[in-house]
Amino acid sequence: MSQALGEKTGKPARAPRQQPPNAGKAWDAAEDARLDAAFAAGQEMKQLADELGRTPFAVESRLVKLGKLPPRPGMRV
Repeated sequence: MSQALGEKTGKPARAPRQQPPNAGKAWDAAEDARLDAAFAAGQEMKQLADELGRTPFAVESRLVKLGKLPPRPGMRV
């Protein structure tokens, strides 16, 4: 009865997205300190995410939680 999405639509099914190594893990004090220092030094969000093994959204959300950035409209923190 159940068919894969690709079979229903005639399109090939997508492979799952590769997640960064620390995606979904709790932040620790050392990561917060690295993030704070790198952000204060003007490092780009994408580069911070790559170095910390997080998604850019996770980095932005953490900076909001740490009071370094204001939340974007509609952003849940």
